[in-house]
Amino acid sequence: MQFINSILSPNQACPKECPEFLKRLRREYPREEQWDRYVGGKLHEIRTIERELQMEAQALEMSKATTVSSLGALSSPGIQFPTSTAPSSLHAYSSMAATAGLNLELNRYMDILPYDRTRVHLSEEASRLTSLVSPVLQGRVSDYINASWVSFPGRWWIATQAPLPHSLDRFWYMVSDQDIKIIVNLTPSIEKGHVKAHPYWPTEDNPILEYEGGLMVHHISSSPFPRAPKDITVRNLKIIRPIYPTTPTIPPSSPLRASMTRGMQGDTKQGEDGSMYEERLITVLHYHTWPDHGVPKEPANSVLHLLDELEVLSPAETVSKSPEEILTPPILVHCSAGCGRTGTLCVLDAILRLLRSPQSNEAVEEMKNLDPIVSLVERARAARPQMVQSVTQLHFIYNVVKDYYTSPRDTFSE
Repeated sequence: MQFINSILSPNQACPKECPEFLKRLRREYPREEQWDRYVGGKLHEIRTIERELQMEAQALEMSKATTVSSLGALSSPGIQFPTSTAPSSLHAYSSMAATAGLNLELNRYMDILPYDRTRVHLSEEASRLTSLVSPVLQGRVSDYINASWVSFPGRWWIATQAPLPHSLDRFWYMVSDQDIKIIVNLTPSIEKGHVKAHPYWPTEDNPILEYEGGLMVHHISSSPFPRAPKDITVRNLKIIRPIYPTTPTIPPSSPLRASMTRGMQGDTKQGEDGSMYEERLITVLHYHTWPDHGVPKEPANSVLHLLDELEVLSPAETVSKSPEEILTPPILVHCSAGCGRTGTLCVLDAILRLLRSPQSNEAVEEMKNLDPIVSLVERARAARPQMVQSVTQLHFIYNVVKDYYTSPRDTFSE
């Protein structure tokens, strides 16, 4: 990967802007093979711990020592994860909802299942409307969707799989339920002849998608992203959802329960027949050249431009805030499975904001004194399996951070 030499040549001094942890790594791992062993070893440790906890949790489930209802106390994503260790409770790694009955058919991959503790729940209304017409649920009402809450200092994400043809309605109801305004798509639809994602957005030729209950998604425009036109497409959409007499349910799993007091995020309008509906604009940033299990060919530029745009569209809150204090709507991000590329982008966003932030607290300082990238990957994997999936992707995170600090840039500021 030429990481260490690409940070600094042997005769080059560390620039003052370079983070302390990168300077320390430069001293401790001066040779490329030493660096490769460090990165590979760290990801192996994280994988091993995650796998062991998942296996023990599965054994616990099979012994019927726990039930879905007993996980209620762990279902809130407002839990503040330790900065360098995963949750110790085996219950935290159970995925009972994902494997319950016909819910299995809602998963794109059987080895990437959200933990019960951090899974996103559809609202009661969305669960009922989508379940009744589902070709796989056979009328059984389910609030399940393969999506996870992931929190980092100053920002909430929803990490999810690319929706399946029979779960498109559940995907868009989740977008509506959780006040989503930004969707980041990190996968091409077809890669090496294999389907990685099914298109879920309206187009100029098919401008309106309509689902049970009157939810509609309208195409507004689509164009190349100016700063990375070969890699990223920007789609502007509008989502419309009828407002029924009963107040929509905000699921207990949502950190946006505060939205009940701060008001709906979209514009409330009245139709010609007197009915009320909510209208909201959605921006989809589609990075369509990032390969599965891999990294972009242009290591830093397009990814950093994407992160810049996210900060413009949805500025993160201060990194010292606890998850419960963050009121900014989450960003929804997915690749094919919602783990490797998805986790890589989330960790990159978090580490760059963390290193630049003037705000601090004890947890933030502890993370900075360790290897904060490893700490953030552990935190991501505590929320969803296999976030940052390969050694190549972990190398990539270090390289992008290095490029950010050694290349002239004047964006991505707090």
